[in-house]
Amino acid sequence: MLGAAWQIVWLVGPFILAGLSYVLRDWRHLQLAGSLPPVIFLVYWWIVPESPRWLVSKGRVDEAMVTLSKVARVNGNSLPTSLADKLKGGNTQNQQDGAISPLVIFKYPVFFVRFLVISFNWSVLACGGDNGGKLGCIVVDAM
Repeated sequence: MLGAAWQIVWLVGPFILAGLSYVLRDWRHLQLAGSLPPVIFLVYWWIVPESPRWLVSKGRVDEAMVTLSKVARVNGNSLPTSLADKLKGGNTQNQQDGAISPLVIFKYPVFFVRFLVISFNWSVLACGGDNGGKLGCIVVDAM
């Protein structure tokens, strides 16, 4: 139930749009009313820090330590002094293993079978299971 709760937006959105279009008669004003609120979320680019896990995987351990220390300070904790050494040591191990590429899917049979099953499920849903109407048939005909 909770997993599908975010889809309520798709149900409520058209009603909100109908109310806005009743109040804002000009289509330009309606377009602005619908497109300006998401612009507010561009501020998150500067507010939300990068994931420490991603920073460590890219070799930016010092930046990851800064982010982790901010999180620890907000939570009222302190970081272990050996954490930076552990992160740097784990990063060199990842670099020795080589770069990870999408082709690793074909290297392991379990990954490959899961990839095939998920691809099949996605194609079934994309071709009409979740689209509604005849849109899925148009996609299949275009292939």
